[in-house]
Amino acid sequence: MAAVRSLFSLPVMIAPIVVGLMWRYMYHPTIGTFNKLLDLIGLGAVPWLSDGTWAFIAIVIADVWQWSPFVFILSLAALQSLPRSTLEAARMDGANGWQQIFYIKIPLMMPVLIVTALLRLIDAFKVLEVILVMTNGGPGLSTEIMALRISRTVGEFQELGVAAAMSNYLLLLLLFLTVGMFTYTKIVEIHRKNALQQIAEQE
Repeated sequence: MAAVRSLFSLPVMIAPIVVGLMWRYMYHPTIGTFNKLLDLIGLGAVPWLSDGTWAFIAIVIADVWQWSPFVFILSLAALQSLPRSTLEAARMDGANGWQQIFYIKIPLMMPVLIVTALLRLIDAFKVLEVILVMTNGGPGLSTEIMALRISRTVGEFQELGVAAAMSNYLLLLLLFLTVGMFTYTKIVEIHRKNALQQIAEQE
């Protein structure tokens, strides 16, 4: 089991530039892995990195592939830390597997899931190396994110003031999202405690 987890975690440990190069070669229009597989099953080649829509989808696929193990590891840790007494009580009360998942496991895991989603959301705003290697923000501006625009504003246009303003805007946006998600987590936790207290009073 430990070996499987280690292999499953490998994408997270690969450098983003290497990830970008690897997926760029797999998305190659003629010798890429994906278009060759599409040819084998009788489908036409897809312009993965030369079409704006497909380029965006290609980057999303690469990012999900790299960071899904991170999400699964945190979710597994939250799942293994659930109190066994609560799950055993649910089984004794006749709850089936799906009912345990939706009414017990997910609500108890929600704080960890929200923090995990927050970390991935923050990371999505600063995915720079993979996009830079795969598409450089193109075709056009279809895959350019704010982090790449800030980098270009500093490096290519030498507009330090504009780049600083954009960085502050990005910081405020991430701060707003962070405060909002933690506030939501706190509200959910208070609601859950009140519900448990009402159940205890009724008993």
